[in-house]
Amino acid sequence: MNSLEQGELFPRLRIEELPEGFGYWFSGLVDGEGFFLIYANERERGKYFTREADVRFGINLRDDDAHVLQYVQQVLHCGTLSYEDTACNPRLSFGITRAKDLLFVIVPLFRRFPLHTKKAREFELWAEAVQIRYNSVMYRSTPGRSRTGHFLSDAQWNRFKELERETRYGIKAYQGRSEYTSW
Repeated sequence: MNSLEQGELFPRLRIEELPEGFGYWFSGLVDGEGFFLIYANERERGKYFTREADVRFGINLRDDDAHVLQYVQQVLHCGTLSYEDTACNPRLSFGITRAKDLLFVIVPLFRRFPLHTKKAREFELWAEAVQIRYNSVMYRSTPGRSRTGHFLSDAQWNRFKELERETRYGIKAYQGRSEYTSW
């Protein structure tokens, strides 16, 4: 059923083997409750500038629907669940940030089972950002330190920032700042 990628501990999902019922149901769920996040940030650290380029896919549901997100995680074989207890609306979030999972699970899934709301446009822009992020070069911050990151060329960085602006769904919108709005 599932293939085992070299170096992986867990089997990877093969999209062509995904039941159509799940695929169309999942597409509808994401049309209503999902999000595609592109985050580009450049900041000064001492005499250096750092660039953060991240992509994320997620679904937020009320905590009483936790079984839905647990089922999604079980079928997709990736992602994490996190609980947020707010005063009026406790919720559970399913999220994927690993570029490899985004590129080889989520992108092909929505190519096979397309979205139908405005998220279809967001997805296309986001999928390009995922590809840029996946193709970026890994680096280690300084010899002997465990912190790693990704290096994007100036052209990749500029396109990544452009995609963030085009989606109007950058981190500033996610945090509710008014300068970013939906279409």
